[in-house]
Amino acid sequence: MLRIWSWITIVMGVFMGLSPLLHVWEMYSVQSSKGQSFMGVVFLELGITRWLIYGVMKRDRVLIVSDGIALVVGLGYLLTIRYYSS
Repeated sequence: MLRIWSWITIVMGVFMGLSPLLHVWEMYSVQSSKGQSFMGVVFLELGITRWLIYGVMKRDRVLIVSDGIALVVGLGYLLTIRYYSS
């Protein structure tokens, strides 16, 4: 049962990590990052980084995969906010 739950957690973690792409698409569509909180995303990225480090220390592939993807996508989100800031 734990093995199944681990796979479910990985899949959900990946989808959660990819969710900022919806905001990136919106900013691209309107060519503006108005309404996006840069500092809010910075704090989110700090939390994701903390969990990623914890996952690496525990050698927990569920945390490493999901938080690794979330970290990369989140950094792209931050760059997009800066790029489209007016």
